[in-house]
Amino acid sequence: INEKGNPVIVFAPYEIAPGSEGTQEFEIIPDTAESELFALTELLGMEDSESAELFGCGAENYSADGSFYIGRCYETSLCGSDCKIYTTCNDDKIIESVSVWLSSEDEPASNEDMSLWISRVSNFMGSEPSSHNISEESGSDNYTWASDGLIASVRNLDGLLTMSFQPAIGELK
Repeated sequence: INEKGNPVIVFAPYEIAPGSEGTQEFEIIPDTAESELFALTELLGMEDSESAELFGCGAENYSADGSFYIGRCYETSLCGSDCKIYTTCNDDKIIESVSVWLSSEDEPASNEDMSLWISRVSNFMGSEPSSHNISEESGSDNYTWASDGLIASVRNLDGLLTMSFQPAIGELK
């Protein structure tokens, strides 16, 4: 275990390379995606006021006329990429859903980006997507997972890549 807390695999000279290469070491760097996705899902069921200082402080988000509180908006990074996180709340200001914009019109997502996020969410949810479809109305490419009382989705519409989490309730279970 190195000073960063990561495991290091050490091979003696001649074991995997010529002796002139000396001792070979390989640091195992954990994927932060799972812990970051877990932090997002921890928002579900949390009081909005408790989430205010998370992810670099979230700004309150109201309807255009100011009469309805929607949730919070955060500008942060996820797995090293800039993103925007949005929450929605019920009337008691309890967070009901979390949505993440993983790309923007200025920086559209590639097919590789989408594949990477599908893989990350699959690893986090512990399964492959339970459904995949292309919306006839919008043309968006949609992937959905359901596991342990949680619904996750990844959507791509012309390079705008989003991900969302919400509790599985009622028929969604």
